[in-house]
This record gives sequence, structure tokens and C-alpha cells, in this order.
Amino acid sequence: MNAAAKRGKKTIKRPPIPAAIQSKLLIENRHACCVCQKVRVQIHHIDGDPKNNELANLAALCVDHHDMASMQLGLTKKLKPNEVRTYKKEWEARCAADMKALSRDRENFFVTLYKNPPRIREQFSRLPDSVRRAAVVDVARAIAGEEKDKLKEGGFNFQMLPRRNDMTLACLASAEKGQFWPEWLPRVQGHPKDPDYPTDLSPPNGMTAFHGFDLYCQILIRVLTAASVPVPLEQILSLGNAQLMNTWAGSLVSFRERAIGKGVTVPSLDHSRPTASLQFRHRQGKKLLRTRMELRTMYVFSDTAAMNLRSSRTCGIGVFGGADVGSADADITLSIVPLLIGMGGFGQSDASGWSWSLR
Repeated sequence: MNAAAKRGKKTIKRPPIPAAIQSKLLIENRHACCVCQKVRVQIHHIDGDPKNNELANLAALCVDHHDMASMQLGLTKKLKPNEVRTYKKEWEARCAADMKALSRDRENFFVTLYKNPPRIREQFSRLPDSVRRAAVVDVARAIAGEEKDKLKEGGFNFQMLPRRNDMTLACLASAEKGQFWPEWLPRVQGHPKDPDYPTDLSPPNGMTAFHGFDLYCQILIRVLTAASVPVPLEQILSLGNAQLMNTWAGSLVSFRERAIGKGVTVPSLDHSRPTASLQFRHRQGKKLLRTRMELRTMYVFSDTAAMNLRSSRTCGIGVFGGADVGSADADITLSIVPLLIGMGGFGQSDASGWSWSLR
């Protein structure tokens, strides 16, 4: 082709895939090919139209399967559009089930380290009535299935765990009604900054109120995650850039990480050291991915919990706040508003079969 012909040839520009759609596709497919589950995927337009960036028309495929779906070999493609749609549907269903199981693992612990009642109430208040009621039914069914394992109690004394007993059933009934404070739980003196947060542990109702409230917070978290399955933090990290990460801002996120506590102290020092921070760190090549959570000292569960928050393997649920790129344009700092953090139990295990790596 001569130079004049080249100048006259029209170039078809592909509109970029919106970041929100691209990140949603990658998360829903766990960054893996929907055909063979290999990582390092490309995004394929199923109908062959590069301008059709509807989520339903996009599939995550490895290089080999992308070639098979795109290139004409003879008169037909080796991987037809209807086959890609079938593979995508089946793989995304498996991924959704895995994420739900992983979320339940990460909120299924024996020791509460930290809870954030105002933010839990805020998220809980946003649930439509029908969604909340359906989620409570789902949570009750899940707790019944965990009963045998929960009998072990992890070796901890007087730890209130969601299981099939009168108090858990009462919590579920209160959650079904949408109550912020369960009507059956005795009231005691609360914290000056949050009167609904029990701080008077004296007889006759102090311990019941404190641990009953902790149990209710765990139940509310389970209702929230049954209504909207959290995105695993590692999947957000695997997106690799802040623009894609930020499309998930405001979403529930689950995590299981080694905590690096900064300034974490015992609850009784709330007046002098009201806040602290928790960090998780990951390397992605030369890039440092740092996740930060701000803690309020008053909501640290106990003196022992403060010690564990300084350096322990933790798990929990939070709200993803977004990501910022550092001045060196390499490091990324992510923020999470913690709702509930714990340790021990199923949240620390690999029983879900979930595996990942930063790519």
C-alpha cells in the first residue's frame, strides 16, 4: 500500500472500556479466564463489536482462548460466541459462590478485636425492608449449618458467638425488625461519646449488655454481608491501579491480613489517645500497596484485643474508601473504614479453597 493509500485509509477507533465495567468484569471473574481459569487475561467482546462495551458482552479470556474466539480459522471460529457466554455464566456463578463462602469465613471468628457500631448502624439502616428480612433468613440458615464447629468455641471463655441459642435467636428477631439496639437487651451506662455502646460491666447486667451488644454487632454484619457480598481485598489489590480500584469505593470489602498496628492502645486510654491506625502491606513488583484503617480507641474490644491489633493475623469486614497514588507514582494507598475485626476460627483458615496472588 502506497503512502497516499495509507493516508486515505480510515482508522476505526475502539472506545475505551469504562473503568467501572472493566473492574467489575475482572472481580466477577477473579482475574481469570472463564474457559480455563488461567490468570493474565484479556477482555473479549463476545459479539465481535469493539464499540459494544456492555458488561454482558464482555468476557475475561486468556491469550490463547482470546485468539480462538477472535480469529477466523477457515470458515468458523474455534470458540463461538454462544460457547463463550456459557463458559462466562458458569464461571461467574462459581466465583460468586466462592466470594460468599469467603466472606462468611472472614466474619466467622472466635474473638472480636474491634467493632465500629456507628458505621455498622449506618450501613444497616440503608437496607430496604425486604432485603433485610431475606438476609436475616439467610444468616439464620448459615448459623444452623455452623453449629457443630462452633461448639468448640476456640478455647475462649464467655465469648458470645452467633450460634443456635436463645440470645442469637433474639438477635436475629431484632435484626429482622430493623432495630439498632435489641429491645430484649438490658440497658447499662454507655460511653460518653456513644451512649449506645455499653461500658459499665458491673453486676447485674453489665457483662450481659457488653457481650450481648457485641453479639448483635456480629449479627448485623452478617445481615449486611448476606444482603451484599463483600469484595475480597486481594481482588481489589489485583486490579493494579487506583482508577480501577476506585470504582469499588463505598462497597463492602472482606480481608484477612497480618495487621501492623500504629498507636493502638487499651480502651481506658481513649481520652488521651482517641485514634490509632492499622496497616496491611503488599508488594506488586516495585509497587507498594498499603491499606490503612483508622481505629477509634473506644471501640477496641479489650486490653488483650489492643495487644493483638498491634501485630496479629486479623480478618473482618469494612467499607472500601478508595485508593490514592503516591508522589512517586508507584505506591498506592488504599483506605478501609472497618466495621468488624476479629481473629481465630474459620476466618484464619484456608478452608474455603480461595487462593490469589498479586499480578
